[in-house]
Amino acid sequence: MFATLFFSPFLIFTFLCLFSELRPKLLLAVTLPAYLYNLITVGFLLITTCLLNYSGKFIYVYQFFNWSTFDGVDISFTIWLDYIAVIMSFTVLTVATMVNLFSLYYMANDPFIVRFFAYLSLFTFCMLTLVIAADLVQFFIGWELVGLCSYLLINFWYTRKQANISALKAVLVNRVGDFCFMYAMALLYVKFNTLNIQELAWLVLVDNDFMFNTKYITILLFIAVMSKSAQFGLHTWLPDAMEGPTPVSALIHAATMVTAGIFLMLRLSNLFIAQEDIMSVIALVGAFTAFFGATTGSVQTDIKKIIAFSTCSQLGYMVAACGLGNFAIAFFHLVTHAFFKSLLFLCAGVVIHTLNGEQDIRKMGFLAKALPTAFISMTIASMALAGIPYLGGFYSKELIISLAYTLTTFESGAIVNIVLVLLIKAAVFTSFYSA
Repeated sequence: MFATLFFSPFLIFTFLCLFSELRPKLLLAVTLPAYLYNLITVGFLLITTCLLNYSGKFIYVYQFFNWSTFDGVDISFTIWLDYIAVIMSFTVLTVATMVNLFSLYYMANDPFIVRFFAYLSLFTFCMLTLVIAADLVQFFIGWELVGLCSYLLINFWYTRKQANISALKAVLVNRVGDFCFMYAMALLYVKFNTLNIQELAWLVLVDNDFMFNTKYITILLFIAVMSKSAQFGLHTWLPDAMEGPTPVSALIHAATMVTAGIFLMLRLSNLFIAQEDIMSVIALVGAFTAFFGATTGSVQTDIKKIIAFSTCSQLGYMVAACGLGNFAIAFFHLVTHAFFKSLLFLCAGVVIHTLNGEQDIRKMGFLAKALPTAFISMTIASMALAGIPYLGGFYSKELIISLAYTLTTFESGAIVNIVLVLLIKAAVFTSFYSA
């Protein structure tokens, strides 16, 4: 049953590929099973969470099949459900459901709408493969496949030269992180003779082999995080990725794919915590990315690029929280950000669609009467992004800033003080461009 639930998006993708000449008018009948699948799976995940909590079991593992066996180590496709995987799957599927529904409106007149929905279904499957991975091999397969889907969706309108350039840029920048990820996997296997995530988490805690330090492995993994989650220095691909259709930006480049790097840090948190000096650098990089993204977004005129740099900024908050040692707060901000940022992108899509493709905010205004629902939705999402009290963004961002402030109270290190100042300034600029 678990396998059927997680493989259904791939079956939908295969069906749409086989019947790619399907008339768009019949597409609703084809995509309806996808909506029902997403809703059923979301409900199933919620029930699973309740059962795990009730039974006292915090992890459910189901081994579907073996990829291979190498040197006594089994590499298998495994469904690993714990609280993190359940919440992340719930986030991915909920956002994917809303994006699929919005795409019927946004892509209604596109002649390649069937191909578009096929790519969306493939992406959903690839992201779930990453989320439920029990070992780094399966995680890396999902990691690479979401990168492939990103290329296909950014370059969806492949007759545009800028779309070709942006898609290639995304691939090439992410290859830096992919190489570092592979190298780190090789070093982890040599050191611990396993790539199982849970086993690695325990082995790192009892590691006494100082001849083979994990510092270099941690650095390589963080470079992979920087490329996938668009941290400063490897962030350049994310603003250019806005060349794809707006629903793509809402699904991949705001809520799911760019958070894969944060999810990797959550899974290997014990490995990162063991390196205190590297954690300080991670916090500093995240805080500077938050500040850089907020200030750059404040001077943009393209509505989608403003939201793209905002995404860079909020990803910086998540990385900073991880660097400060609290991965739970980073995960909380990941979930809240996924919902209000995808809502912002979808509302931006409504505005762009209504204005016949216009994206320059200097040519916009007085749209509240013409688009009342989009106006209300975008106002609420912007308030959550800015951190207005009693909205989700306020609680998650306030916890990160409070964490930095608390650490400055008990620690006299200059880095923590710099992180706090950068995060507060980023919050101020976020409120400015949101308004």
